[in-house]
Amino acid sequence: MKNYERYQNISTEEYDKKKLMYYLTRRCADKKILPYIKELKNNLILDAGIGTGYYAKYMLKDNKLTGVDINPHLCKLPVEMLAGDAAKLSDTVSGRKFDIVFSAWLTEYLDQEQLFNFFRDSHKILDSNGKLISTIITNGGIGLLYVTAAEKIRKIKKYCYSKKTILSKLQQAGFSNTRIIELPSYLKIPWAYMLIAEK
Repeated sequence: MKNYERYQNISTEEYDKKKLMYYLTRRCADKKILPYIKELKNNLILDAGIGTGYYAKYMLKDNKLTGVDINPHLCKLPVEMLAGDAAKLSDTVSGRKFDIVFSAWLTEYLDQEQLFNFFRDSHKILDSNGKLISTIITNGGIGLLYVTAAEKIRKIKKYCYSKKTILSKLQQAGFSNTRIIELPSYLKIPWAYMLIAEK
């Protein structure tokens, strides 16, 4: 997650400023993500890569949340915050268990090894009927353009993955059943997807 460290010296307000790519991609994706997470109730949720807590605030009302982030200063919500790396979740939470591990727009910072470690550690810290909910940038179309632009223009290395790669890594990590939900862009072209993987 070396690219995520660039946020260590910025404020919550700077982090939350909306840029063009937000309107072209994430705003549209939220039309599918938010209704799903607003329905979550009575769960212990670990939000990995919580950032400023944009999604956490929708889950906080009906669930108990713990946040993990390399830059814990970004989140001002009334949640327990742990400083840590998503690829080392089991070390960070020290034996605790959760009903759900949630992460949004985190995996784009993880290379293949880190991604597998994130899946494996998520599986370790989930209760027997637990779920991993995460977003993945697709490796084609606007998704590929998104990560290429980040590298060429902003000099930030990001990653995108095919569904086949993701499903294989989830299975290797121990997950048995995964549902994929396409996340559209402003142009109605898929650019990312949300996975819901069951233990």
